[in-house]
Amino acid sequence: MDALKFVAYVAADGYSVIVPVIQCQAADGKRLVFSMSAYSDELAKIPEDATVAFFGLTMSMEDVLIRGCFRGIERSRIIQLGVVDIDWVYNSMPPCNGQIYPPVPLAPVVKF
Repeated sequence: MDALKFVAYVAADGYSVIVPVIQCQAADGKRLVFSMSAYSDELAKIPEDATVAFFGLTMSMEDVLIRGCFRGIERSRIIQLGVVDIDWVYNSMPPCNGQIYPPVPLAPVVKF
C-alpha cells in the first residue's frame, strides 16, 4: 500500500491507457491480483487476454516493471479481482538491474 502502482494497455482505438491500481499484489510467483473497487469503470474496460504492463514505484524511488496477460475479473468472496499472469519482470534498481523474470542465463564476459 505504500507504493504507487499503474496498469497500462493499448485500447482498441490504438491509444495507450494508464489507470492507477491502488490495491495490487502478487497472488503467487506467477500472478498479480488487484482490487476492482477503485477506478472500477476504467479497469473494467481492459480486454480479456490483453497484454498489460504494471509499473510500481515506492516513495524511496524503488521501481519495477511487470508485463503480463490480463486474464479477466474473478470474484473472491465478495470482492472482484483483476487477475494477470506474469510473463516478464524488469528491475531498474542496482545491484541487479535488468530482466529478472524469466531468469536470463549467465554468459561469460568477452568484451571489456
